[in-house]
Amino acid sequence: KNPFDYLELSENSTLASNSLESSAKQELKTYYLHLKCLMWKQFLVFRRNLKSTLFQLFTPLFICLFLLMLQEVAQISLKSMVNKHPSTESIQRIPKCWGSGCITLGVGFTSGKTDWTDYVLSHLATNQNLKLDSDIKVVAEKDPMDLINYLIDHPNKTQTAVIFCTGPFVLPDNPVYNGSIDCSGGKSELTVNLYSILTNNSLAGLSYLSPPNEPAPIDYSSLAVKVAIDNALISYHNTRKSLPASKVDVSVQRYPTAANRYIEGYNVVTSAGAFYFFIPPMVTFVVVLIEVVREKEYGLRNGLAVIGLSSTTYWHSWFLTGVAFSLIVSTSLIISGLICQFELFLNTPFFMMTLLFLTFSMSMVMLGFLMSTILKRTKSAYTASYAFILVGLVFQFFFSNVSILYLFYSPRVPWWVDLVRVVLTLYPPFNFSKAFGDIASVASEHYSGYQKRWVSGNEYTWSRFFSKIRVRSTHPHFNAPSTAESLAYLVMDAVLIGLVGWYLDHVLPSNRGSGKPFYFPFTKSYWKRKKEPAQTPETQVVEASDKPEFGVNLENLNKVYRKYSFMKSKQDLHAVKNLSLEIEKKELFTLLGHNGAGKSTLINMLTGLLSPTSGNAKVCGYDLVEEMDFIRKHLGVCPQHDILWDELTAKEHIILFGRIKGMTKEEIESVLEEKLSEVNLTEVGDNKAGTYSGGMKRRLSVALSGIGNPKIIILDEPTTGMDPQNKRDVWKLIKKLKQNRVMILTTHSMEEADVLSDRISVIVDGELKCLGTSLYLKNNFGEGYRVTLITKNVERVLEIIKEIIPSGKVLDISGGSIVVSMKLDEIYEITRFFRVMEGKEKSELVELIEDWGLSHTTLEEVFMKVTGKINNLRTNSV
Repeated sequence: KNPFDYLELSENSTLASNSLESSAKQELKTYYLHLKCLMWKQFLVFRRNLKSTLFQLFTPLFICLFLLMLQEVAQISLKSMVNKHPSTESIQRIPKCWGSGCITLGVGFTSGKTDWTDYVLSHLATNQNLKLDSDIKVVAEKDPMDLINYLIDHPNKTQTAVIFCTGPFVLPDNPVYNGSIDCSGGKSELTVNLYSILTNNSLAGLSYLSPPNEPAPIDYSSLAVKVAIDNALISYHNTRKSLPASKVDVSVQRYPTAANRYIEGYNVVTSAGAFYFFIPPMVTFVVVLIEVVREKEYGLRNGLAVIGLSSTTYWHSWFLTGVAFSLIVSTSLIISGLICQFELFLNTPFFMMTLLFLTFSMSMVMLGFLMSTILKRTKSAYTASYAFILVGLVFQFFFSNVSILYLFYSPRVPWWVDLVRVVLTLYPPFNFSKAFGDIASVASEHYSGYQKRWVSGNEYTWSRFFSKIRVRSTHPHFNAPSTAESLAYLVMDAVLIGLVGWYLDHVLPSNRGSGKPFYFPFTKSYWKRKKEPAQTPETQVVEASDKPEFGVNLENLNKVYRKYSFMKSKQDLHAVKNLSLEIEKKELFTLLGHNGAGKSTLINMLTGLLSPTSGNAKVCGYDLVEEMDFIRKHLGVCPQHDILWDELTAKEHIILFGRIKGMTKEEIESVLEEKLSEVNLTEVGDNKAGTYSGGMKRRLSVALSGIGNPKIIILDEPTTGMDPQNKRDVWKLIKKLKQNRVMILTTHSMEEADVLSDRISVIVDGELKCLGTSLYLKNNFGEGYRVTLITKNVERVLEIIKEIIPSGKVLDISGGSIVVSMKLDEIYEITRFFRVMEGKEKSELVELIEDWGLSHTTLEEVFMKVTGKINNLRTNSV
């Protein structure tokens, strides 16, 4: 597809000057054009980050489907609690106790064994498939307390215990019974066999793990022991009296359980909606925060500012992006809720729900903007956003209960609760949860405190939206703010957060390159509308005679990084010191200096990313401090770090930069292929910049610097990472771009500076040390000519050289090679050396030399000498 299809602008949107139009109208056109360019860029970036965008857009649907699943699980769980016709269960065998050393039945006697107890134990073992002395174990022979003590000393080692009353025994001290019991017999004609069963509750079912309306659990083990002993006793007596065999069958049936009215009709959306619907806007918050910080970290925002994009337009584009995503996510959430047939969405006006979610989402987007002014790294943005969500989810767990939120408005709370409420009002999720709870407690199924049960929802009308909420859950009753007031607080939060973000964006230097003073809102210069100064014939004549045409003029420019912003200190860093120079039109001016010398600081001041501490400068006739907006209209920059979006192609970058520079569609089309061809990117022009190598990105950055026919081009190390062939192609492009404009180049390649520069300057610790053409610097700061001699007799050749060139210095001796420097001002020595080498003057030197060569001092030697590093070289006088 043609990239222009995404950015179709009419000719009326161009930045061509029109004398009949007012300055304000022209600025409005510029604003509209730039805004449309940025929105086109945002669209491409998010469309190509498809996974992230789709996740953001479909999160509402996932949330609603998850809530629907939770609702179904809750319904199934509630149904499982109701059992109107419990089943009947027959008590069969005694369950064995499994585990090392575990006793199924512990036995104790009050006065020793009897024939009937032996029969009972034998009967239990035979009919219950239990083993005596292992599964059934006698623990107490004479004293039942021995069994009690055993159970205490061996916890959870006995499933069930039984004490057979076989004779008289004294009861333990207790407040109910006193004295003793005699189980040996009596005067009655009836035979009585007494025994007591001790149950182990820790091995039985735990009641607190059962549903709320579930009866106490049945101890099947103890019931089985009871039935088995009774059947054994019946068998014993029937055998003694020769009666027919008989037995007892026991069945157990639970009590029927009815529905619990406190939880019947439970609605997940009402109870947890504020918790789960908090998530989709937070996804938008995270995406916007990370993208803004990413553009800040990689210098993309400042790069756009350098070519003339205002911060106002930049933030407006992101605001509109946030509105678009918030509106889409809010609409998606409501439609998903309607598809899932949630009463909340069915009984509430569509616009009201859209207003609620959109307002909350935008307040979170504004919070993302605020955080982006503080955070400097994408990793920090990820960490901060996820931490905020985790902490926010904890708060939402409590805010989901609107009854708790209403208590903050009670007139009976202490003063500090009122203070907490005021603070929470500045926290957008609090107001969202309150408004959501207001609507859900009416429109959705909700628990009625008056009826003490869950009731169906009713239509939530606009009259309710604006009405105070009567809270009757406490006494005395009181009024809570209306839902409309809660949304108004959300809007207030968004505005306040936006104002704080706007202020920090100006004050913190990490945002715009240089921070404004903390009192900037109270200065007239900030609010005063800047007008482009008119160029009268008189001023043009004066300018032409006094300063270079369309050039750069620096006068005592200084930049100091203060350790303390309010006072001077010895630890202050003077990055640029009293720098004064002029750069003329059609001149390529090169800045040389070691790392930290002040080159980048100077470049940042010329591009407006830093403000000078003192001094003055004129660029294209405009003041560097007061008229930077007008300077940037004529500025092209290839920064040290590429201003490229990985998601955009090379062609799209050229279109974006060209439109921001005010080029028409036809103008861009006419130079598009040419720009790509100049940097050998024609074949990959439709590929994303993220797939490019480092050298390819640098070539694209060089091409972008010439977009829009700027009058000044600044190239900061443009050929870094390029191979020799592409480097020379870029050199050709730079020479071509130099026509009729000023070019400023910084580089660490002395060859590059030597080939391209009209004039070269060397900066050391912020000070200008030397300035001139390459030849001038070599003649004034170099060692003169360098003579290389190849010989087998080094010592003899050195003796002859000392005679012919007394002032010469030996720079290097390695193997049979000798390198000697000759001073430029020693004309006689230079002339005599050439006469000897040409055979015009007889000397033994010619016969001893196998080969020789002559070269000029290199620019690298000049640089090392000027910067003070030449002292590290070893030189020897002949």
